Amino acid sequence: YYNHRPDTIEEAIDDVIKAMVYLSMPILPETNKDKLVKTLYERKYRGFVLEDPTKDKKDLSPDGKKYGGIYSIGKTIDYQEESLKSYLYDNLHEEVDEEDLKIPYLKLLEEIQIYGRDNRTKCDSTVALQLATLANTSKRRKKKKVQTEEVTTQDIASLFERN
Repeated sequence: YYNHRPDTIEEAIDDVIKAMVYLSMPILPETNKDKLVKTLYERKYRGFVLEDPTKDKKDLSPDGKKYGGIYSIGKTIDYQEESLKSYLYDNLHEEVDEEDLKIPYLKLLEEIQIYGRDNRTKCDSTVALQLATLANTSKRRKKKKVQTEEVTTQDIASLFERN
């Protein structure tokens, strides 16, 4: 569980890059303060940055298309909070056997309990989890079916014929 806040924004950005590359995983960063997404773009890490999953690609702003990320305001915060609630509802059960309880992220669960819009800036880990669940459960991430042509063995055999 990462609960260290670096001294400078540059150190924080370097930590993000190291984690993305090491884990080979995309991120959905907030763009209210856009230094992270702009630095990722400049350093050629744009491929790791997801676009706002609450919008269709055609509805993204020019900066949203260029840099990716999500601008956290009223409606998008609603989506973030709802995605986390759905995730917790689907994956945590009310009846928990305390003898079988293995939670490496106890501090995160405690932070989730005190989260509210009025203290959002103090609950970084909860916001990060909201963004992760939103990115992971997005309808836009559904795989599109690729149309393929049917190939027969006769078609393949013709590749080996000499003219």
